[in-house]
Amino acid sequence: MSEETGQTPDDKELDETIRVFRPDTWPTVRAVLWVLGGLQVFCWILIVQDWISNGKFPQSDSAKVIVAGPLIAILAAWALSRRPPKYNYIIVNAKGIRAFTKIGEAQFVHWEDIELAMVGYSWGIPHVAITVTGRRAPLVVPIWIVNFQAFVKTIEAYAGESNVLTQVLHTIPSDRKR
Repeated sequence: MSEETGQTPDDKELDETIRVFRPDTWPTVRAVLWVLGGLQVFCWILIVQDWISNGKFPQSDSAKVIVAGPLIAILAAWALSRRPPKYNYIIVNAKGIRAFTKIGEAQFVHWEDIELAMVGYSWGIPHVAITVTGRRAPLVVPIWIVNFQAFVKTIEAYAGESNVLTQVLHTIPSDRKR
């Protein structure tokens, strides 16, 4: 993906007015890795405690699972962070934005249909929730986007400064923008 254009190499045939942005998964994965790393240390403490109290290293399969489980989860989280699937991309054009609901359903919304936008958190991950006229489930746009400044400029150019989404994006602290 080109950081300057926001488009993937596969999207070269798309109209020049379409911009594609992808979530930056590393901050989320980093938080997950800290939790899993803490769990791994806790598991090792349990094994050492069992070793000390029984006078021998645990020989059961559960000890292997206790050690291997969090290690496998850490490796899986790291591997998944390397490149999110293409369907996670947020597409912005002159007509609107394609984003996802919390359950992962992709929806395209016209700029004029956006009723409300507000910053929220899901599982500690900051996002902008977009409420749309006539739809119950809000769309979720993660704040951790590769080239967030270009994303905000694109929204401002296509939606206009008076659009509620543009106004909310300008209120996000600069430390959240990458």
